[in-house]
Amino acid sequence: MEKSRLTQKKELLALFENAPVLTVQYIQHKLCLNSPRKRISDLVHDGFPIESRWIQHIGVHGEVTRYKEYWLRRH
Repeated sequence: MEKSRLTQKKELLALFENAPVLTVQYIQHKLCLNSPRKRISDLVHDGFPIESRWIQHIGVHGEVTRYKEYWLRRH
């Protein structure tokens, strides 16, 4: 049974409170969410100050990957 959006948002917000920086892969691993980006977007729409930045990683064989890091801005 799929978790409700409200439950997903609450769990994601709790994860943001306990981890300094999150990635989609980390969120999927910890919360088993199918669409973490959508839940992050929902939280931003609800007024939560979630920041993000692109990270570029070069692997040992020269392959380039990009991913986003997200964090909850502290006041």
